Amino acid sequence: MLTINDVAIFADGVDHSECVCVHPDGSVWAGGEAGQIYRISADGSEIKEVNNTGGFVLGIAFSPDASWLAVCDLANHCVWKLHIESNKLEKFAEAVDGENIKIPNYPAFDSAGRLYVSESGGFRAVTGKVYRFEQDGKGQVWHNGPFSFANGIALSKKEDYLYITCTWLPGVE
Repeated sequence: MLTINDVAIFADGVDHSECVCVHPDGSVWAGGEAGQIYRISADGSEIKEVNNTGGFVLGIAFSPDASWLAVCDLANHCVWKLHIESNKLEKFAEAVDGENIKIPNYPAFDSAGRLYVSESGGFRAVTGKVYRFEQDGKGQVWHNGPFSFANGIALSKKEDYLYITCTWLPGVE
């Protein structure tokens, strides 16, 4: 098992990051609690704020072709689409089936480019669910749960399971 002496700080200077993901070019991306979207060079020597949602970034994930970054925003109650080439930010989704998104927590893509997003639901309430969005942003409730504050999600290698961490369970479903 690694100890604290076996690890080092890769990059210092990001604001309360809740998420991290790696682009195919080796750069490391993170989000901040004041809406920052950071790109960290592959060697950790440069941190650049490429855009800002004005909210609170929870989870991020790259599309399968890495052309855009899905950004879950707690304060703006939406999922943003950050175009990697231009760093242009646009709202991808803010409602599903006529219901506003409350706490979009974590995104994960399948190989077909569909985006799964955990909706945490109410704080300390068992009302979490999972949304699935097509590439055009049209979404639906994929699993109604209820989950105990749905948080991080990941698809299995064969994409036949979606794993969900629940903050108040605690556990993985």
